Amino acid sequence: MAEPIQTNLTTVGPQRRYEFVLPSGWHRFDLRRPLPAQAERYAAKLLEGASLGDRAAMVRANLARSLEAQLRQAQDKGILDLVMPTMHGAGLAPATSFMFAPLELPDGVGPMELLMATAQRDQTAQLVEIEDLVALRTEARTVNAGHDLAAEAAQAGRQLGLPPEAIIETTADLGETVTTYSRRVQYLFGHPDRPQGWMVAVLATVESDNSDAKALADAVVALFDQIMLTVRFHV
Repeated sequence: MAEPIQTNLTTVGPQRRYEFVLPSGWHRFDLRRPLPAQAERYAAKLLEGASLGDRAAMVRANLARSLEAQLRQAQDKGILDLVMPTMHGAGLAPATSFMFAPLELPDGVGPMELLMATAQRDQTAQLVEIEDLVALRTEARTVNAGHDLAAEAAQAGRQLGLPPEAIIETTADLGETVTTYSRRVQYLFGHPDRPQGWMVAVLATVESDNSDAKALADAVVALFDQIMLTVRFHV
């Protein structure tokens, strides 16, 4: 386990910090800091050990540019921290990520009222205790349209400037069109006596009916649940 990640919550209620333990194999983006350097570091991590020859610099630059655009989209949505995996080669879906953001409340509605309303309409809702915090966990799984994974991976490889032999190696085991599912786990959490500064954390990943893909998604969800138990607020 890595040391706790500490961030400064300057945009959520009173000035306060929160921290969470991030295991190895994951990379945290602080979206309140400059994005280009963070995107470049992550791109370099993902491409470690890749045999790209004289295309290495171009592929890394293209990947960093694509990542920076993703980070700016997340930043525009008010996300404070975005966490993505660095072990795609192990089979983890590139679409897998989790984030922390301020909890936006409707006018005149307190956080505990929102939790109760959510629990009443969502059968997956579970109340979770995280030290002195209260959290409500919900989960959703929705079907996506059929995806030709090999074709999508090949297109992404061409956009990055990968050589043809690298694209062939990347797509060799992806098979034909499959139905995929978006899986989303959400935590609404904060201190019951401090209505200011509540937050939302969301894990998003993709899985298919393949038993290995399902088992991997289950493991990612279990890991996210464990990470959430390490969250701490500091006034």
